[in-house]
Amino acid sequence: EVLRSKFSKRDSSGKLLPPGYRPWGVRWGSLSHPYKDERGKDRDRLQTGDRRLIVRTLPLQRPPYDTKKRADGHLWPKGTFLQLKQGPSEQVLSILQRKQQSHAHSEWKGMSHPLDLTLKVKSTNVPFELKLCSKEIIENSANYVDAVNGTLMGSYALHVAICEYVAPDDLYDRLMGNADGGDVTIPRISLRSARKMLKEYFSDQTVLIDDSDDEDKEAKSDEENKVEDSKSLTFSLLCQISKTAMQTPVRGRHCKHMQCMDLRNFLHANKNVTGGRWRCGVCEDFVNVRDLVHCGLFQAMLNSLGSQVS
Repeated sequence: EVLRSKFSKRDSSGKLLPPGYRPWGVRWGSLSHPYKDERGKDRDRLQTGDRRLIVRTLPLQRPPYDTKKRADGHLWPKGTFLQLKQGPSEQVLSILQRKQQSHAHSEWKGMSHPLDLTLKVKSTNVPFELKLCSKEIIENSANYVDAVNGTLMGSYALHVAICEYVAPDDLYDRLMGNADGGDVTIPRISLRSARKMLKEYFSDQTVLIDDSDDEDKEAKSDEENKVEDSKSLTFSLLCQISKTAMQTPVRGRHCKHMQCMDLRNFLHANKNVTGGRWRCGVCEDFVNVRDLVHCGLFQAMLNSLGSQVS
């Protein structure tokens, strides 16, 4: 199927690959940039443009408590067993998945990483078959608290895709429109629009207590009344992730706060697979890079006071 696809000889932008290039631009059966770690094991140091065949499973239904706890969609079903068959050879694939707890068999905890199948597919001329079985039980949502009635919990979708790796710094350039090949550019909120949003945010955060005792106010000095009537909001120009001065202040489009975080720090903090990936550094809600906005108000403050931030 790989060879027959009309896209197998094109790169991510649709341009034809050079003669002799492997289908889909993937280094089938090998690591992209191999090196030895401190334990002497072979590792892959991925670079921007490297393509790998990735396998993952996506829960079709997730209870609300799980969506608050985990940002990533990938999760292997409980007790997953994977077998790869290509031609006459068959092999069991090793995956990093949750473990059943000995003290409570109903609990499964631990990391769940996607599988890089590229190294196992030696030749694209021979079709391969991937089999998956697990101990996951598909049941009605009535057994789950806060789940939508009528849904089947425990059901998963198997996703097999050729993915292209983009390093955090290269992704930063693409998101900022400084490099070719990016399909997403972060929109910027102008200083004027940001000020308008700040006024609306300020009004939502302000509570006015009506005091009919005007005599008390008249008895106070003008300076005391001035301090009492003044209202302010405090924001930090330090990134909430790195605690250093921001360079490119961003926040989620749907975040309910004005405080920003630094874009480059956000991308670097999410380059490794963790259950808390792609969380806002301020409110910890899930934030996709497509939902980020560049704040003109914070950028103006940084341009004016950035040298004084420490």
